[in-house]
Amino acid sequence: DKVHYPLPLPLDERSEEETLRALASRLRGELADARQTITNLEARLSSSAVAPADDSKFLEVQQQNLELGEALRASRREVEQLRAELHHRHASGNDAGEAGRLRAQCTRLQSELKSARDETRQRELQHKREAEQAVRELRGEQLKVDRLQKQVRKLEDEQRASGRPGIGRAP
Repeated sequence: DKVHYPLPLPLDERSEEETLRALASRLRGELADARQTITNLEARLSSSAVAPADDSKFLEVQQQNLELGEALRASRREVEQLRAELHHRHASGNDAGEAGRLRAQCTRLQSELKSARDETRQRELQHKREAEQAVRELRGEQLKVDRLQKQVRKLEDEQRASGRPGIGRAP
């Protein structure tokens, strides 16, 4: 039972083109999921009452989302160019060194996409926390206003009951 080095690697029978197609379809699915999440967040935010300061944060996150979407589209164009280049090189028979470069570039693009997605999630969570805090503060202030209005009514009722003139009224 001897082990002979180097051990053979498992054969990946998928071509580079198939791999890139699978990657592109997976990225399209992730983009669709991200768009759905954004739509849900926008709907949730538009239905809740938040302070005006949160609107600027929302617009900032929305602008960032547009920038990330543009970066994704640019990455897709680059993947399409690479796919066309790969097809051309495959047809010419010189794809050994180029395939490694394309794999590295694909890996780099995937990591960039992942980091952009993570950053977007973090910003969305931060915006959500800030919006929830603003809503809590707004509710607290509304409760204070309600209590003060009740006190004012109570004082006015007491003044009327005692027969004294009200504040700012002539005797």
